[in-house]
Amino acid sequence: MIKTAGIGEALEVMKKNGLKITNQRSDMLQYLADRQDYYLPIKEIDLFLRQTYKHMSYETVYRNVQELEKISVLETRNFKNGLCVKYQCDFKNLKHCHFICEKCRRVIELKRPDLTDFQKQIPDCEINSTDFELFGVCADCLAAAV
Repeated sequence: MIKTAGIGEALEVMKKNGLKITNQRSDMLQYLADRQDYYLPIKEIDLFLRQTYKHMSYETVYRNVQELEKISVLETRNFKNGLCVKYQCDFKNLKHCHFICEKCRRVIELKRPDLTDFQKQIPDCEINSTDFELFGVCADCLAAAV
């Protein structure tokens, strides 16, 4: 049975983009939505899904992540330990920024900076897109280190 708590917006985006809503995809989305403040290693997602879907391959998990990232349901980032995945935190504002903890991969959503200052630095150019990420150590990890 497909669970929809917390993933309703993602399911709507999938429908609008013609992607089939399967139990595997729904379970993956729910797992990520339940941990939406963190980037999770794709290996962890694979392990979770294979506990329920014994014959599911890593390639299938990876392909689903790619398909859901293309329609902005998931976000991915490469960290030192490999590809990590996060549930979209703001479907109404896809152009936002993150602070990402380098220790625990916790994500804090930030308001997108005003591009006026950047545009002033390059007056003869046109800015078409941006991708801002701030990396550091979150307050919890700093406190734990003391």
